[in-house]
Amino acid sequence: MQEIFLSVFFGISLSFAGFSFFVYASNKGQKLYALFAIFSLFSGLYFLLIALSGMLEKNLGAGVIFSAAMYYGIFPWFLFQFVGKKQNFVLWIESAVFLLAFIFYLFAPEKEGVPYWQIVAHLGLVGLIIFTISASLYYRNSGGRRYKTFSALCLLFVFLALEEIVRTYTGLKLLRTYARGIPPLDVYPLLFMVSMGIRMSNDFILRKELQVQRIQNELNEKSLELAELEKKRLEDEVEYKKKDLLFFGMELNLKNRFVTSIVDRLNDLKNAKKSIQSTDLEELIQFAKNQVRIDQNLEYFHTNIDKVNHEFISKLKADYPELTENELHLASLLRIKLNTKEIASIKNITPDSVKVMRYRLRKKFNLERGENLIEFLQGF
Repeated sequence: MQEIFLSVFFGISLSFAGFSFFVYASNKGQKLYALFAIFSLFSGLYFLLIALSGMLEKNLGAGVIFSAAMYYGIFPWFLFQFVGKKQNFVLWIESAVFLLAFIFYLFAPEKEGVPYWQIVAHLGLVGLIIFTISASLYYRNSGGRRYKTFSALCLLFVFLALEEIVRTYTGLKLLRTYARGIPPLDVYPLLFMVSMGIRMSNDFILRKELQVQRIQNELNEKSLELAELEKKRLEDEVEYKKKDLLFFGMELNLKNRFVTSIVDRLNDLKNAKKSIQSTDLEELIQFAKNQVRIDQNLEYFHTNIDKVNHEFISKLKADYPELTENELHLASLLRIKLNTKEIASIKNITPDSVKVMRYRLRKKFNLERGENLIEFLQGF
């Protein structure tokens, strides 16, 4: 039965070791998880070797002592890393004491009473008691989260370590029973590992959730920035097209002048008593070329209107199919906030004509008195 319990302990230890190694591998710099993984791994190996010793009826004492030396040697490093206390050379000395105990186990001569290796190991336990109390007090004074649970684990270790030392040298048993024949101090690593492992797992999950939330917030901010940039780009584009359209509107005003000039020139030739000269024809041809150029610019003007307001015109046609092409163009010009004079100039009509067209648009849109036509159009 003892071997079954020890095997279960090994499985639990291996699970925490695997999880901690995974966290450390995926988050370089998380030294705490690396230390916890090593602690859990050697704790599990300790339980496994004790179980195998019973099942195989072989003496695996060297492996058992080495595993214990390793997890006790890493224990103070983990404590100091967890509480955020500065690590120094004294920790190396503490770890070296447990390795020295292992060397004594292998090579020191036997003696009556407590063996040399165990005496050295108990010196290491005294050091661990000091380190554990120091870490607990430091964590409490620094305002660590849930320090009571951590302090309780530290005090339990101090008690079990003292019980081990007192029992070894005096024979006095502070604890009368041992769970399944396993000394209480040997079970402590499992208890510590489970308690700290669950806490560290929860902390890891919480950090990941916060990280996901932070990334989501950053994405939202980036989306808003992109939306603002896109809005600014569209506004700049509309402003550019507006200026472009105004330029072509001014040029279109020249159309009447060209047409009038051609008509006047033809009348002059008609009323002239002299015959028509080639220079007169060349002048008329040049007038005609200018007219073609203006017509081309007029086509470009309408194309620009359609580019700026393509989606707007499409939706306007769908909602108000009775609108004429002329009214659609007027709505497009109003939407980009051209005033009456500018529209009149572009369309080559009088301001009064523009006002009449605006009034007709309002009627077709069924706008009430006080409703703003431009705001209505910009709502599409």
